Amino acid sequence: GACYSLQHARIAAESIDAAIGMSAEISVDAELQFAKALYLSLASGASLADSFNCARSQLKLLSPTHADVPVLCLKNGVSAENIKLMPKSLTKKGG
Repeated sequence: GACYSLQHARIAAESIDAAIGMSAEISVDAELQFAKALYLSLASGASLADSFNCARSQLKLLSPTHADVPVLCLKNGVSAENIKLMPKSLTKKGG
């Protein structure tokens, strides 16, 4: 797990566009739920901003006490709305 990794994420975001850190202790199950929702959303073509919000919403439903633990850190001048893993055109089936 990556409990209390927020400071590391902030430092990383000085050099890379984005990093996610944990502001407190989080259970392995909650961490896995968050990661699963985040990466499924990213793989569907959603932006990092939408994917992060989706993952936090999922975490809020499944583990409310951990919902605010993940924190998205961005490099100065970077918008999470502009960060995508895959363009939507690659995620459409049959086309």
